[in-house]
Amino acid sequence: MPFWQIFHTPTAFADLSAKAALVRDITAFYVSGGLPDFYVVVVFRPMTGEDMWVGGKPAAAHDRDSSTLRRPFVRLVISHLAVQHGPNDAALGAMTDRINKWLVSHLEWYDWEYTIDEPPRGGWRINGLAPPPHGTDAEKKWAAEAKPSPWE
Repeated sequence: MPFWQIFHTPTAFADLSAKAALVRDITAFYVSGGLPDFYVVVVFRPMTGEDMWVGGKPAAAHDRDSSTLRRPFVRLVISHLAVQHGPNDAALGAMTDRINKWLVSHLEWYDWEYTIDEPPRGGWRINGLAPPPHGTDAEKKWAAEAKPSPWE
């Protein structure tokens, strides 16, 4: 399961169409790799007021010494459970590069950063079912039916 948490200052993603376009591209990225679309979960977490700090300063605040407003800040935390690269830094780096190619166009107006975590797959369930191994006929069935079902 790709689980994207997008923490952002209030002025980022103020337009629903910007959110929808990003979510479409995130989902398409994983579906193109063979994952069922319902594996992809994206959560936007607006951080109001002074709840997000960068470099010891509130990320949403004006520069206190001038009239310049800092660019909105976006922090993405991405968890990959469906397909893991393990200790293979080259494979993880290549996948990160593929994500960057399309993600940049959605975030070019912001200051942004992200991390990708790959927690153990064994701790993941959908409707109480352990997902089938990646690329198997069972996973392809889940993708075709757009829902989980028992498998062996």
